[in-house]
Amino acid sequence: IGALGGALFTIGAAWLAAGLDTEPGYLAAFLPAQLLAGAGIGLLVPTLVAITVDELPPARLATGIAVYTVFRQVGIALGVAIWVASVGGAPGPDAPSYQAGWVLIAALGAATVAVMAVTSRISTASATADRTPIAQTEAHDEAAAQPIH
Repeated sequence: IGALGGALFTIGAAWLAAGLDTEPGYLAAFLPAQLLAGAGIGLLVPTLVAITVDELPPARLATGIAVYTVFRQVGIALGVAIWVASVGGAPGPDAPSYQAGWVLIAALGAATVAVMAVTSRISTASATADRTPIAQTEAHDEAAAQPIH
């Protein structure tokens, strides 16, 4: 789900990079891109939280979420700073001056998709290898509970 969210976000950012120009086009250019990017973030963020806290014991869950939140906030601050730097000393506030920033955001979104795809495969393989069927566990527990004669 996270990779799908990253892909939607990337498509939305690429749409903005390609579709914005000096003519206003809220319904044709801006709104669809923002809806795609918003849906992508809505799928991506919960998946990132789940990946972060997946292996934590219950006693460490609050600390794990706090650390994730700190890194998310630092990432947001760095992302805004990098985006502003990519826009640079653009001569004016017209839409084409923001194109480099949206291209950068789309590229980072694509990198997120790649990381989420790899993380998903690793997580799935790990979860499959670590799980013991419940019936086997129950049979083992019953056998262990029987007194030895």
